[in-house]
Amino acid sequence: MRRLGYGPGELVVAASGGVVSTGRGVWHIDARPERLRAMCEASLRRLKADTIDLYRSRDHLSCTGPVRW
Repeated sequence: MRRLGYGPGELVVAASGGVVSTGRGVWHIDARPERLRAMCEASLRRLKADTIDLYRSRDHLSCTGPVRW
């Protein structure tokens, strides 16, 4: 985030995951720990960031327990 001119503590980065597209306009929940980790890592790459301050899982419709990495 430094390239945007923000230093540590000046910007909160938030992202969410757990929903995947299986076709045009077709979405389903996939909040398995391995998928959430892959989605979070992909968000980090896209954002060119080292950390995400808040990551929200969209598994509220099919929660199976806490995510442990």
